[in-house]
Amino acid sequence: MQSRPLTVVLLDTDPAVAEVADILQELGHRVLLFPDAEEMVRLASRCRAEIGVVPAAGIPAWRHAREQASTISEPLPILALVSEPTVEELEQLRAKADDVLSWPSGHPYLADRLQALVEMRQLRKEATLRRAHAQTAREIAATLGASISFEELLFDALLRVVESACSQSALVLVGGDDPAHFYVMGASDDPGSVRLPVPELEHPEASEAIQRRRELRLSLDQDAEALPDLMHQALIRRRLGTLLVFPLLWDGAAYGCLEVCFDDEIELPEATMDLLREAAALIGHTLRSSDVYQSLREQTHKKAPGTAASQGQLDALQKYEEFFQRAFDGIFVLDRGATILHVNPAGEQITGYSRRGLVGKDLGQFVADEDRPLLVSAVAEMGRRGLGHSFDLRLLTTSGDSIVVSVSPSAVIADDELVVLSFRDVTEARALENELRSTKEFLERLIDSTVDAIVATDIEGRVVLFNQGAERIFGISADEVVGKLSMKALFPEGAADAVMASLRGPEDGGLGRLEAARREVVGPNGELVPVLLSANLIYEDGVEVGTVGIYSDLRERLRTERALAQTQEKLIETEKQALIAELAGTTAHELNQPLTSIMGYAELLKRRIAADDSNHRAVDTILTEAERMAEIVRKIGKITRYETKAYVGGAQILDLEKSSG
Repeated sequence: MQSRPLTVVLLDTDPAVAEVADILQELGHRVLLFPDAEEMVRLASRCRAEIGVVPAAGIPAWRHAREQASTISEPLPILALVSEPTVEELEQLRAKADDVLSWPSGHPYLADRLQALVEMRQLRKEATLRRAHAQTAREIAATLGASISFEELLFDALLRVVESACSQSALVLVGGDDPAHFYVMGASDDPGSVRLPVPELEHPEASEAIQRRRELRLSLDQDAEALPDLMHQALIRRRLGTLLVFPLLWDGAAYGCLEVCFDDEIELPEATMDLLREAAALIGHTLRSSDVYQSLREQTHKKAPGTAASQGQLDALQKYEEFFQRAFDGIFVLDRGATILHVNPAGEQITGYSRRGLVGKDLGQFVADEDRPLLVSAVAEMGRRGLGHSFDLRLLTTSGDSIVVSVSPSAVIADDELVVLSFRDVTEARALENELRSTKEFLERLIDSTVDAIVATDIEGRVVLFNQGAERIFGISADEVVGKLSMKALFPEGAADAVMASLRGPEDGGLGRLEAARREVVGPNGELVPVLLSANLIYEDGVEVGTVGIYSDLRERLRTERALAQTQEKLIETEKQALIAELAGTTAHELNQPLTSIMGYAELLKRRIAADDSNHRAVDTILTEAERMAEIVRKIGKITRYETKAYVGGAQILDLEKSSG
């Protein structure tokens, strides 16, 4: 078990406690030592301690101190340390402490046992909290289901929400026909504010939660991207540290929200969050069917001549009903506030919503978050000018998925300033466009990242493609070439025509194809660059429309080949000299033995023959020539290099003097 850092308090009345403290500090835990049990119990909560360690002898003092501290609502879990306990002692300690650890034999299990006790405490707290919240939810449901005034019931329910969440206040807001205002249906801190309108700008978080149909958590510690400026200012203006917003749902749509306010920046237990979600669901269901809400709808409806219930608008829509019904494209009719007043059958089929699920609701509610500013801008432009430009919009369908529709602002019904938007599903078309665009970009990156030069021309020979490899070989940028230069400018005079002749001939790879062949092109500063060129004619419906060539730079390869040839020549020369040296050594060794014998026997003959004998001179000649041969053999044995000299008939022989020097 991998333990997280804990805050541990220890009763320092035994030497073993100091050992435990050292071990826990090495493991990264926060350790606080107390010499007195009363002080440990009194200060543990202030230190935010999560667990305590007490030696067995100190357990009675600790239990007494805890009993005396009547203000402690939740006792700290305690791990008792005991040295070599008996079974009976262990059972007695387990009845007084949460767990017992034998010390020092239990050293390897210390961290895991502490972590397990802390987790067990957390589970107990959560279970207790959930039981309490479940009871609260039952009480709220019973309260809202009573038959007395719903305003009083809602106020009582909000008080129970505030009490259970330990919050500052709770507020219920609903939308009316006027999109610029919300209406207060209940407030825990102001029961007299029911049905009062509040500007939408004062509660931007309510608009966000209702449009997106999901809960929000706003806190001053959030960064600027996560918390828009309007919401940040709203928190400051209302002096809040944290604000939780839960949408009130009816028939799959949000019509209001429950806001729970906190002074500080907090993180609530998941059990409390579940209670607030359940409270929002109960309030959303009972409020929507209550008399007080129906009464509010009737009042605001009469005050809002710009809604779909306006008789003038209904008459205007009736004129175009048959056209809308027969249209193949989807059609929305909106008022200036982007509220949907009419949707035709094609629009229902495209979005998946029924007319009942759309009419009377803000179209922005069904649009992806990123596209809402575009919708607002388009409706405003239509209202000002009576026309607009087509644009793409992502609509959210009943399945929760988004589709891409191409929207065309069709008209404005002049008498009532109603905006008509026709739209069609282009999801597959846009996906195909994106795929083709991605493929094109990938191929462009692939061509540009290729080391070899790739050059393409049109049928007139003008360059239309010039990748980065070509820029390196030819020493000129693509901007200076594409659409401006002919392929002939890249070759020496006449070479381009020769390449085209090869492409159109049957040799070198066949008609329309040139297999890799050595060519020269004009490189930087007019120098000729050797390349390996392979090319193809490009055909469209059997007609030549251009060429493409791949040029591999041979300069480095040729330099490498020259260096390799020079190295091979040197190697041959070295091998030749080594062979001569070995042959000379072998020859000297083999000739020395017979020469020694000749010289020895000649010397013996010289001694046996009288000085006046006619053979005496011959023996001297034998000795002289043998000594000369011995000198030659010695020179042969000293050969270290290969040096030659001219000989009869123009032949070259080994220069013995220079080779053995």
